[in-house]
Amino acid sequence: MENDFENRMENLQTPDTDFVKHQEIFKIGLMNARKSSRIGLVFIIIPAIVILIAYIKLHFLLSVDFTSTIQSITNKTEGMSYIRWLFPTVFLVMPLLAAVINILALSHFYVNKKTKELIITIQYRLKNLIVLIVSLAIIVAFWSFIIIGYVYFK
Repeated sequence: MENDFENRMENLQTPDTDFVKHQEIFKIGLMNARKSSRIGLVFIIIPAIVILIAYIKLHFLLSVDFTSTIQSITNKTEGMSYIRWLFPTVFLVMPLLAAVINILALSHFYVNKKTKELIITIQYRLKNLIVLIVSLAIIVAFWSFIIIGYVYFK
């Protein structure tokens, strides 16, 4: 009985542990997390300030004529088409770039060629998450402003 058990134990096949070498895997992040949070912060600071000023104006009923100043600037520059592209660029493209850069900084990709798998890991970095959430909030605020303006004025 003992010999039978010993023979079975000697003939067992060991499991394949080639993939469990997580210390040996070198995951490459596509962007540096510190630099991307700083770049994202630069991209969202201007729209965030403008939205904050508009919120303070509406919430505290201040007489700061902020929106009419922007409208007068765009109306005076009728011939200059780059001014018309300035506000959508500031409120849509810059936060979108900040979101993409921070998503790339938070995620790491690894391709296991043996099992043909793509492994994506997300790292928790508070600064990058804050910049990502604020940039997505700016994009949502911009689109909701456009949709509400379109529905209201139509």
